Amino acid sequence: MLELYPIKPANQVLPDWYKKQKISKRGSVAYSNLNMSDMKQAKQCPAIQDIVSEGFIIPAWQDIYFIKDGKLMSWRTYADKDEVSSSIQFQGVGQLTGMPTNHLPNYGIPKLISPYLFSTPKGYGIYFTDPFYHFRKDIKMLPGKVETDIWKEVNFPFEFYKPFEEWKNGETLFVKAGEPLIQISLYDKNLDKAKLNINSVDKNFLEQQEKNQILSSTLSQSFPAYKKLKEDML
Repeated sequence: MLELYPIKPANQVLPDWYKKQKISKRGSVAYSNLNMSDMKQAKQCPAIQDIVSEGFIIPAWQDIYFIKDGKLMSWRTYADKDEVSSSIQFQGVGQLTGMPTNHLPNYGIPKLISPYLFSTPKGYGIYFTDPFYHFRKDIKMLPGKVETDIWKEVNFPFEFYKPFEEWKNGETLFVKAGEPLIQISLYDKNLDKAKLNINSVDKNFLEQQEKNQILSSTLSQSFPAYKKLKEDML
């Protein structure tokens, strides 16, 4: 299964909508925003660019089915040896006190038992999260940070986008093997020890920010051009 559906760099598993959107070049009508029907699209937002390409994507390693049967939920993953799936377990309802998650009544939060073990160099961990910008509308992974220089086994709890109470009897939810499931990225554990200073007024900072805004404006607010100049100035 892992050979069929390998982990890949996130920049090789970009969302379909992202790949289809156009990149408007500086100097074009679209970049100028003069024509309101032809403007820069979300793909050019640097924050979106960075997050969709960060780290790695773990795809679903097998088909998963969830079916509502009366007041109960049935589930099946055919790659499991047992008829009842052994790759799905639960965090009990008692562990979810006060958490408004879309979990299963009488069961709790389901979790996928990972076929992977994770190991990172000392001082580094892995951040696990839902690949939000793939806009999957079946299940949503619950994010977490794990010190994978210490803990090697990580499983993946998730909730349903649609509350179980709203499912129709016989309704089926299908998670397809190979589709993006989890996004992972490395983090430096020492950064958690950093201190935060909040200043009400910092004259030097405000003056520099004004210069930054002028620089960005003269470059049509082109992030690549602005970033290159700023890096050259540092």
